[in-house]
Amino acid sequence: MELELQLQTKAQAYVLLDSFESDLRRCFRDYLQDHIEPAELLGSEYDDVVARAAADDTAGPDEVADFLYLRQVYDILLRYKNDLPRDLGNELTTNLGSLTDLVAVRNRVMHGRPLQMDDLESVAGLISRFTTRYFTLSKQTREHLLTDPLWDPPFAPKAVPYERVLHNLPMADFDETGLVGRGSESESLKKLLERRRDRILTITGEGGIGKTALALQIAYSMVDDPNSPFDCVLWISLKNEILTADGVRALSGAILDMTGATREMGQVFDSSFSGSVDELAEYLDGFSALVVIDNLETAQGTEVLELYDALPADTSFLFTSRVGLGQVERRYPLGGLDPKSAGLLFRKFASRRRVSDLASLPQQSLDATLLDLRYSPLAIRWFVLSVEAGGTPQDTLRNQGELLRFCVDNVYEALEPSAKLLLAILRSLDRPISFDELAVLAELPIDELRASSQALSRGSLVVRQPPTAEGAVEKLQISATARAYLPRVDYASPMLRGVADREAAYLSDRERQELEGQARHLDANTIHPRSAHDHPTAHLLRLALRFARNSDYEKAESQLQRARSLNPGFFEVDRVAAFIAANKGDSYSADLGYRNALVLAEDRTEKAVVSYFFAGFLARKQHDLSAALRHAEEAQAALANADTALLLGNILVWSQRFVEGQEYLELALDAPSPKMKRITTTAIVDSWRRWAEHSLEGHNPSDAFEKALSGVAIGRQTILGGSQDTRLVAAVLDSLRQALKGYERATDKASLDADRLAKEVRFVADWITLFRSTREWPHFHTAIVRLNQQLPAGHPVAEAAAAMTRADASRFEVGRLGGSNGDIPLVLRGSIKSLMSGYGFVSHAKYPQGLFFHFTTLANGVYGGDLFVGQSVEFELELQEDGRSRAIRVVPMA
Repeated sequence: MELELQLQTKAQAYVLLDSFESDLRRCFRDYLQDHIEPAELLGSEYDDVVARAAADDTAGPDEVADFLYLRQVYDILLRYKNDLPRDLGNELTTNLGSLTDLVAVRNRVMHGRPLQMDDLESVAGLISRFTTRYFTLSKQTREHLLTDPLWDPPFAPKAVPYERVLHNLPMADFDETGLVGRGSESESLKKLLERRRDRILTITGEGGIGKTALALQIAYSMVDDPNSPFDCVLWISLKNEILTADGVRALSGAILDMTGATREMGQVFDSSFSGSVDELAEYLDGFSALVVIDNLETAQGTEVLELYDALPADTSFLFTSRVGLGQVERRYPLGGLDPKSAGLLFRKFASRRRVSDLASLPQQSLDATLLDLRYSPLAIRWFVLSVEAGGTPQDTLRNQGELLRFCVDNVYEALEPSAKLLLAILRSLDRPISFDELAVLAELPIDELRASSQALSRGSLVVRQPPTAEGAVEKLQISATARAYLPRVDYASPMLRGVADREAAYLSDRERQELEGQARHLDANTIHPRSAHDHPTAHLLRLALRFARNSDYEKAESQLQRARSLNPGFFEVDRVAAFIAANKGDSYSADLGYRNALVLAEDRTEKAVVSYFFAGFLARKQHDLSAALRHAEEAQAALANADTALLLGNILVWSQRFVEGQEYLELALDAPSPKMKRITTTAIVDSWRRWAEHSLEGHNPSDAFEKALSGVAIGRQTILGGSQDTRLVAAVLDSLRQALKGYERATDKASLDADRLAKEVRFVADWITLFRSTREWPHFHTAIVRLNQQLPAGHPVAEAAAAMTRADASRFEVGRLGGSNGDIPLVLRGSIKSLMSGYGFVSHAKYPQGLFFHFTTLANGVYGGDLFVGQSVEFELELQEDGRSRAIRVVPMA
């Protein structure tokens, strides 16, 4: 059985491809060129091939085959298949489908482009398909590689013919595996460079995270893109050391400063260049250039800015750095690989290095190893190389000192003492934490704290986590590498022990605040602290609101005064005072409180929070829709969330600006909370009902009919989806009543969709228990009775109304138990037998097997969470169409 060839390096792929191309060209010479003239063989491609041959001083007059591209020689051989030996022609035909992939891989290998993840396997697999005697050189090369897997022949990439973009890009050093797991980052950065809105883009991240590999991949993509906006791409590496399995090794001949970098770039245009930055700028004048500088942290910041200022304005910059440059750049933070990509890199690299134990590591063990290696590409490669060199996996994971020093040392040692202290605090906390929380726990001066956190962020020693939910804030956390780099925390330290004590006290109060704010950011009972400094005040305000809900306004006022004394400049003190005053009916104090809160609010967002509540007060309590609309618009412009859109939409509807109002109500449907979606749906249903009323007032019953039914349809969808409450059900019933009015008053009833109206009436019949429990039911019942008196027999609406009446009449099972009055619903007493998710069973003497009930049919004000097994309850019976009974209006007994 023939062994499967596994290529390890680009050099091996190069010699194998070169052997294959040599075999193809020999076939061209032996079977075609010996009896057919080159002009005839090449046809329209002849002049181009001859021109390439003529440009090579070493080429002989008959060496045309050496200047054919792989695809050209393959196509010509197939074109003259009848002139070839039969087995050769058949082999070429059989493998034609693989040619496109082979050419793409060949171009990356031969021209020094970064390889893709499976390129080495592709080369070995594709060329292994050619097994006849005509591919002897390919066979010899394969056999050499099989007998000597470590053979790494020297090679030099071939120049790409007629490259459009001038460049000096180096060969990639990640070709053993290809660039794994950076597809989205590569695409994003390429687009940013192509847009050219930011002259400087800096890929930042800790050492070994893959900044260089990503930058090189992007640079090559710019060179090979026919639509590239750049005429030249200049690459400079300021890297002066590398990490190997034996430790950190200094690089000989490394560029040490921007003077050397300038000379290196100038030599792309003139090999003897040794001039200044200004002279380099003259070379670049008229070019659209991309300058890529790798490992920028080793250069002086002032030198880099001088280069930036001196080069033409049409020059763009892509930097990689552990610390970044400053305000003139757009930073692109780069973190570790995602777990799946990290695992793929680990197994692929271990397989390349023939470390089979690691390549076949069980997934659970691999996951734990990757976590210890922080999903860092460099750490993964270092680990595999260390084990390959003889280290044991466990000891290697435990002793990462050399790796960590390489990744962190130069950044950490450059920190100010205050930044090192803050890093120690973050290490002791070991959790994501906001800047404001740090201000409470660290007790450092705010300016010093801010400067220190920025320094840690620039050095990639902390990770900034963006807000993940409405009302959340950015958080800081020590990076996994910095965490491993720092020694264990000395909790005996008085400084760190104080941090731990303050954290315990803080978290107790913060947990309560977070729980209140989770459901709804703009709920009246949610306080909006401007910083951690406001948390004590926020606690007092929450107490005041709690007393006010119980109508204990004296205690509420006491807490408000304490809060005002503690923090008089906090806008939420006046906002909460105004809210409580409005609930007491003191409109004057409420109005004054909201206006004071607007004065104290410091930024647009804070003012928008106050405007939101002020607008609700003006609209609902003062009925001043004009003033309410102005504040609601300010809140929406600043916050643009579901709450502000709902409020603005409602006020516009109440102002009879229905089209605009419904647009904002539709925006509010994007709320993540099911409760908020239900509230918004209720508002939309109500807006259609109000619009219908407006049409009726304008003597347009047909329009009223259509609009009212639109509201019913929206509400029906939500109810059928399992989300309903009394307000939504009442709104749907009210909207349907308006549709009945529109139909009743229409002079041309034939033009209206009676079947659609009947469908909605039947919907009410199907959910009769739900709708009959609302206060709107008598009004609706009166409206449908009145309409039925005008309808002929057999009319669809009349039939639907009859079905509803039957459903209503059969809601209760009466007279089944002795002594019951058949004219009233039968109320029974029993106990909860069992409870499931959304439904349960009631046990009764006459129904020992249990009666089914659904939580949607519980009595008003009763929720599933109020019930427990064994609890005594009262309930009514409903007889269903299939003859079975079920319990409805279940309510706990007092």
